[in-house]
Amino acid sequence: MNISKHTLNSVVLILLLAIILGGGQFTLHLLYDDDINRLEEEYKSKQDKYINLKNIESTLSKKKKQIERNRFKLENYPVMLMHKDYVQQAYLFIENFDKRGNFFDFNFQINNINNKNNVIIAHYSFSGNGNFRKVHNFINYLEYSKPLFFVTDFSFSNNKESETGQIELGIQGVFTKTPEEDKETDLFSIQPRVNFGHHYNPFNPLIKWQLPPNRRDLPDIRDAQLVALSADQAYFKFGNGKVKPLNVGDQVYLGELIHINNRSKKVTFRMNMGGIYKEITKKLNKKVENDQ
Repeated sequence: MNISKHTLNSVVLILLLAIILGGGQFTLHLLYDDDINRLEEEYKSKQDKYINLKNIESTLSKKKKQIERNRFKLENYPVMLMHKDYVQQAYLFIENFDKRGNFFDFNFQINNINNKNNVIIAHYSFSGNGNFRKVHNFINYLEYSKPLFFVTDFSFSNNKESETGQIELGIQGVFTKTPEEDKETDLFSIQPRVNFGHHYNPFNPLIKWQLPPNRRDLPDIRDAQLVALSADQAYFKFGNGKVKPLNVGDQVYLGELIHINNRSKKVTFRMNMGGIYKEITKKLNKKVENDQ
């Protein structure tokens, strides 16, 4: 059988190519198998870390919303409902006001505890001897501190020769039955408003007819336009033509910047419009968008 020289050369070339490719593949495996395996392990490890980070991001986002909610409560509400677990510990909290006995000596008892819808109302009574002025201060400490306690009954029978007398005091406390979120505020971490007498006026209206003056010359974002966003800043153009960057937490006239959302191109402010609390949302390239 005669094989042409051309065919023979083709066969030889194919064999040489097969040997070269096989040898090359063997050499590649020999040289790089360890690196390939290491890279595969690194990829899997980083993929697991990425999934873990996404889970952490989701958890942090929920916690951030909870912190914002609690922060809003602390900043904008004069009182806050404590968790029902503190009903029996009210005496310890109240006694903490008077560690040195500066107010009056009293006997304490829980009269009754009533369940009403989502709240518990507890009635406490105090009786003892004390100075009227000091009792008055004690009541102010109690009523103007954040836990919701208030006086329901009060009587004072004084000795004509001194300012001391027999005191009967009824106090009501309101507690929430909602689950864990409000329980995170520890009753004993709350400090009484020591300077209540200098700042609190019960006759001041809660909603004012006129907005307070902008004495600090803070940026007024009500008619400002959101013109640009970066990772952590929002840029606003004001009526005078000036552009100013703002970060989350920055104070503005009547409010504060609380959120920058690059995905939806929105920026949110929490505002106190003379006692009316609302949120103002600015959208990129739009003038004003209000969310009540």
